[in-house]
Amino acid sequence: MKNIVLKYILPALLIMTTSICSAQTQRWQYNRSEVFFGTGATNFLGELGGKNGFGTNNMRDFDFPSIRPITHFGLAYKIGFKTIWKNDITYGFLYGNDKFTKETFRNNRNLHFRSPLFEMASVVEYYIFPEKEGAKYTLSGYRLRPKKKSILQMFSSGQINVYPYLYTGIAYFHFNPQAKYPDTGSVASMRNSWVKLKPLKTEGQGIIPTRNEYSLNQLAIPFGIGFKYYINMYYAVSFEYGFRLTFTDYIDDASATYVDPKVLRDNIGGDQGELAAYFSNPNNHNMGSSITFAGQQRGDIRDRDAYMFAKVTAYYKITEKDKIAIPKFK
Repeated sequence: MKNIVLKYILPALLIMTTSICSAQTQRWQYNRSEVFFGTGATNFLGELGGKNGFGTNNMRDFDFPSIRPITHFGLAYKIGFKTIWKNDITYGFLYGNDKFTKETFRNNRNLHFRSPLFEMASVVEYYIFPEKEGAKYTLSGYRLRPKKKSILQMFSSGQINVYPYLYTGIAYFHFNPQAKYPDTGSVASMRNSWVKLKPLKTEGQGIIPTRNEYSLNQLAIPFGIGFKYYINMYYAVSFEYGFRLTFTDYIDDASATYVDPKVLRDNIGGDQGELAAYFSNPNNHNMGSSITFAGQQRGDIRDRDAYMFAKVTAYYKITEKDKIAIPKFK
């Protein structure tokens, strides 16, 4: 009997156990890819605009009038039982304007900007509850009294087909701040036009030795939360809300202190010099001109700029039937 157990039964049990474990661990590996596209909104978190309180930043500086649209698309790939690797391309705009705040100093400063935003992000999504695999079956003619479950139990068992997740990763983005020149400006050819601010060196970047020029290409750390709903085995929709922490303070072209407009006129010259002098200090004189003299605070160098996304996304799962069949040759 012992020999039979060792020779036949034990190996059979071992093979069955290995097969079951293998099937359980590999089931999620089928239909792992999803394509997606969506839309949403963005909001800038920096020196310009924002709430009416003094020195507000980050989430507290959310500015409803500065919301701008975005669109995005990409590819998601399941790399683990609860994890998805997602590569996302987003295009939209960022905007900020001091006229939207009643905070006295920022409103007097009277700065504004807009910027196109191009972002490529690679993030990992961690799902708190794994996606329920397989189909749902019901047996007609049988009615069982449902067992009461908490909301958390219903989520974890897949009875509620919504899957919350957290995400983080790395992103590359390109920006290019611009501001609108007034119709009363001295440079007649640029009146009512949007002017790129970086070449104007409005805070003396590249002119004052201690101030380096900033790059329009930067890295950011994305993080946030989302909820994904599977309509069926092919289609899903999600809503997510997240932030991008950046390593630059010049998305809005404001960071440090005012410079003397004469320095800009002398170093840049011509119409560009006049534009630089205006955009360096377009204050509306509600508090007099002394508050915006050279050396006075224009931005806040202690805080880096940030922006946030709210996205609604549609997904299509690439299943086995979508793959191109490759003929087999014997």
